[in-house]
Amino acid sequence: MHRLTLAIVLNVRSADGDDADLQARIGSALEATGVGLQWFVVHKPVRLGAVCATAAAQADRLVIAGGDGSVRIAAQAARNAGKPLAIIPTGTYNYVARRLGIPLDIEAAAQLAGNAPPRPVACGEIN
Repeated sequence: MHRLTLAIVLNVRSADGDDADLQARIGSALEATGVGLQWFVVHKPVRLGAVCATAAAQADRLVIAGGDGSVRIAAQAARNAGKPLAIIPTGTYNYVARRLGIPLDIEAAAQLAGNAPPRPVACGEIN
């Protein structure tokens, strides 16, 4: 049986980088779900798009740990790669996560990212 692999993109600047042990907290919750993990830690927001594209190409599911801006960039990368996107909200407002019913608790959102089946969400494109 295939073991689900998650590519976790962690924007450490999200919410002013307040949580020093954020990666450990997310990793612990995800490891409990039995999935494989590949970490992509972003320290410079200007690199987020390229990192998300690379991460999406290397795993079964892209996971973004960040705020609404990070979610927007990751959603585009996931869509372009044809991969599902999971969100672990670590931003200031987290409007997208709230609207989608994703828990704002980091550990609960991480468990959902590892366990929940993908569900379709409408998206648009403006050029």
